[in-house]
Amino acid sequence: MEQPLRVLVDTTSSSIDLASDVSSSGRRIVAQGARFLSLRVLDCLIAIGLGALVAAFAMVRFYHLDFRVIANVFNVWFGGDTPRLVGESVAFASPMEYRTSVHPLAGLRSLPFLALHELGLTAQQVSAAFVGTSALVFTVVFYAAARGLGVTRIGTIAATALMLSTSAAMFWTVIPENFALGGATFLIPLVWMTAPRGADDVFYAPLQSILSMALMVTNWVGGLLAALLALGPRAMVWSGTIAFAAVAGLSVIQHFFFIHTGPFLGIGGERRFVSVHPRGLLDRISELWSQPFLAPVPIGRPDGLDEWVVAFAGHDLTSPLFLAALGGWVLLGILALVSLWRGAFAPKHLIFLVAILLFQVALFSIYGDGYFLYSLQILPFAVLLLAASLRDSYRTLGLIVMLATAGLSGWYNFGRLQAATAIFNQYEQKVLGPEVTPPATLSYRGHAGASDEGPVRIVMPAAPFAKVLDEQMQALTAAVKDPGPSGPISDQAARSHRLAALSYAAVAMAQGGYSEGARQAAAQIIRIAGPGASATMADLGVTLWALGKTSGALLDTAFDSSIKPALYAAAEGAMQAVASPSAQRIPTITGLPPTEMLTKDMQLYPDVRAEPTLFAEGFAWRGLLEAARFADRTGDSTASARWRQGAADAQREWRLDFRREALANPLTRATLFWPTGVAYRDRAIISQHLHFPLDYGVPDTAGIGIAQAHQFLRLGEPEAMWHRLAPVLTPSLEPVAGLLPGSAAAMWRDYQGLDVGRPDHPGLRARAELALLVLESLGFVDPGDNGPTVVIGGGLLPEWLDQPISVTGLRTTAGVVDWSWDGSGIVRVKTADPSVPVRLGAAFPPHVRIERLAAADRLDGVVDVK
Repeated sequence: MEQPLRVLVDTTSSSIDLASDVSSSGRRIVAQGARFLSLRVLDCLIAIGLGALVAAFAMVRFYHLDFRVIANVFNVWFGGDTPRLVGESVAFASPMEYRTSVHPLAGLRSLPFLALHELGLTAQQVSAAFVGTSALVFTVVFYAAARGLGVTRIGTIAATALMLSTSAAMFWTVIPENFALGGATFLIPLVWMTAPRGADDVFYAPLQSILSMALMVTNWVGGLLAALLALGPRAMVWSGTIAFAAVAGLSVIQHFFFIHTGPFLGIGGERRFVSVHPRGLLDRISELWSQPFLAPVPIGRPDGLDEWVVAFAGHDLTSPLFLAALGGWVLLGILALVSLWRGAFAPKHLIFLVAILLFQVALFSIYGDGYFLYSLQILPFAVLLLAASLRDSYRTLGLIVMLATAGLSGWYNFGRLQAATAIFNQYEQKVLGPEVTPPATLSYRGHAGASDEGPVRIVMPAAPFAKVLDEQMQALTAAVKDPGPSGPISDQAARSHRLAALSYAAVAMAQGGYSEGARQAAAQIIRIAGPGASATMADLGVTLWALGKTSGALLDTAFDSSIKPALYAAAEGAMQAVASPSAQRIPTITGLPPTEMLTKDMQLYPDVRAEPTLFAEGFAWRGLLEAARFADRTGDSTASARWRQGAADAQREWRLDFRREALANPLTRATLFWPTGVAYRDRAIISQHLHFPLDYGVPDTAGIGIAQAHQFLRLGEPEAMWHRLAPVLTPSLEPVAGLLPGSAAAMWRDYQGLDVGRPDHPGLRARAELALLVLESLGFVDPGDNGPTVVIGGGLLPEWLDQPISVTGLRTTAGVVDWSWDGSGIVRVKTADPSVPVRLGAAFPPHVRIERLAAADRLDGVVDVK
């Protein structure tokens, strides 16, 4: 017994001693680092001051760029992928995280910015913080590298100014991209190598190697070479081994935060990202050494060229400013060559700079085009070599020439940046859509009713709502009279599609007062739904939502009795699906190449595997709540309590899966706030996912586009709603339809000529979506944090309020709502429940007064249509 105890005591004692040694070493390393920095306080202040100025410039210029383009369009400037960086900074489940295969720890880099987003900053604010941070870090590290090479303070300031005057820095520091931070991590090995050697190298040698590899795998050559030149081959091996193991381990940890991270060091497919239009080697080298110093002339996007947001022509050789700046760069090069020949830099430092420069040239000569894309990994080493002109007997002349070149280069490149920004901001109008007001061709005088029992009546002389609603309701009424093929539907995708289309049609007609059509649609839903337990979670939720909402709008006891068996069966099936998610829940497609995955998910119901988890859970929650409300109306409190508990379980699962599931799938984004409402509690954060990145360049189908517009209506953003709706309702988009995958023109033709004679046609759902959007644009019930509120005119725009408006017979979850606007300052509102609060949409001026009417009062201001 004594022997095991002695071994245990000795082991514990050794462990304590080891921990003490490690702790002591850590404290010593931190103390030595602090002492090193304390001797360079002035340098630290200068570097941080310069970095803060550059960060401020970068953020100001960032806000000059149209954020909608930044968040949605690839190939910015010379090929930057800004939507990916925006998405990574605000969404743990961004599907573009797969690029960690060549940016190994890019996900962990995003964590501080994700935290800012969680605290409530918008996507644009978070992106601005990323831009400013990147510019600050790059400037500070470049300053430290120049000082480490022995350049004087005033010389280092001049060299930093020269670096920042280049087109590479001018263009890449103002947008969210990896290049500024990537350039800083490439310079860190040089900063470490030029620092005094000491016992703490055992810690800093692997650390600098880790940092060099963290954001761009090819930058690791800098960490390995620095260790080789500073400490020798053995140190390069052991520090490199530690660095590789650390990055590999961190990449595994990273995957728990970001489920879409790519394979570790999966660099095999990188060539296809940078080889756009391969040209001759001489052309490549010419661009490599001309574009990053002085920017070529930005030009408008030529017809047929869809690779770039902004195209670039050659240099303006007639510009005196360009020629003067070019002369300064050439003269600096001559002075630097003379100084380097005279031994301005230590041999190992010169070897490092030249070797990295040659490595980068060789690397991107092999890859093909896209040199400007990586210029902040190449150009800093060239500028540092030019700083040798400040370490010779001609250093005064070198300083004068460098400052003059920095001024001329910065002036010239800033002009090119301004010109490119102007072209950049036009892209939204040309491709993403116009600054939207509804098309004048849809203008309509009014709506005097229809041959049905109590349909909604709309009189809006300045807006298209009434005509659009008439068109949709007539088409839906005709479609639901056809029962479709008899017998069960064996294909799951077709079954789900038809069920969803009829569900939306039933709710649209019920809320619009077209009760007979709503009953016919509900009957077909019951026939198609079949045994509830055999359907998918989403199908069950959609069925419950449709039957519950239709029942709540019609308030017909005979109808309630007819749907009760089917509704109860679907509710029990949904309860089973929620209780056993592994058997019923179907995740979004994974394991495919990202482009194929996104394209496949863009389809409405390509097959049952593409039904995203969050979409299914959201509808399960909403469907069970509607079932519980139905049970309350019919007096079944036991079933109501049971189903409300099931809804709470579904909502809890949704919130858990939100951290793991991408919102890039259009079905998910089209149902967050309406019709499911599952995201209302998290609206401040989740609403940003609707603004960017939309579909990574893949356009929506008409129905999905309208449904996504509906989300903005529920969020109180009518301008964004009409932006999203424009591709469906604006035929003028046809000339630019070929610029994106798919066809906006075809989308418009599909909308205009939808064959809705069959209930399984995709047009049926699109028509129903549009009808529901029109109805809710006039009035809907916002669940709110403090209880439901009736929102009047949430989808209106200010220019429509010049004339009187009246809406009667509008069915909402708070009962029938009537309202009128007198065109000057009063909105009169009559609701079934006078206790429900009312608020006006964003289009109404702040001074407008709401006048609540009793049920027996006459709604004055109703405009009659002759």
